[in-house]
Amino acid sequence: MKHKGLYALATVAMLALFTGCGSNPRGENREKKVTEAVSPTGLPEGTVTPETTATLEPTATPVPANYMEAKGIEVLGAGWHTCKGYIAERWDENKEPVVALADCEYRFQVEEEDVGGGSKIIRATLSVVPYMSPAGWSSYVMGGFVDLQTGKTFFPMMPDQPHTTLLTREEEEIELQLLLEFERPSVINPYYTERYTLVCPSEYEDAGFYFAGWNEDNEAYQERAGVWKLLHYVRHGKSDMMVFGVNEGLETMQEK
Repeated sequence: MKHKGLYALATVAMLALFTGCGSNPRGENREKKVTEAVSPTGLPEGTVTPETTATLEPTATPVPANYMEAKGIEVLGAGWHTCKGYIAERWDENKEPVVALADCEYRFQVEEEDVGGGSKIIRATLSVVPYMSPAGWSSYVMGGFVDLQTGKTFFPMMPDQPHTTLLTREEEEIELQLLLEFERPSVINPYYTERYTLVCPSEYEDAGFYFAGWNEDNEAYQERAGVWKLLHYVRHGKSDMMVFGVNEGLETMQEK
């Protein structure tokens, strides 16, 4: 009887052990299934998050401040400047000049005086060093006044006589009086010189002057006299054009 009770106890213990071992795998599977069903990010695997696209604002195109900036023309100050101009390289058998391009030296000087009554006087001097050859000196150059805002140029019909004209800009008219004087090279003056005296309103700040090469085209030289023409119509041939500003000249006169 004693042995029979021990056997029954052992059987019960084995059954309990067997039952406990069998329940653990089922619990692990449930936990594993729950873990696999939940993504760490809360999104299904393989889902791509769309990137935010930045909206680019259109770049504004700069508006040129004036005619010179629009045409890429540098406005120079006072002093000496070198550029390509026309000279008489030699004379042919008929004593006619053979015109060619060469490096020419130009000088710009300017002064301004307030005369009261809302007016001022601008005195500008444009000079060029003449080209020397065995046959003599030569200098083929055209000068004149130019409004830096609009690029409109003016050359007086007659030298040594004041010429009054109106500069039209948008909805305004500016009265100008221009006097031109020439001076040819001499013993006391080694340059060909053009002197301009401009009387204009005190508030006018766009005065300028120019030098352009001239290749003995008399019609081109005379057709601009007494009329307003845009600067790019004044230039002839392949010579350079130099534009001098009054304000730029006044700022640099002390340095030259």
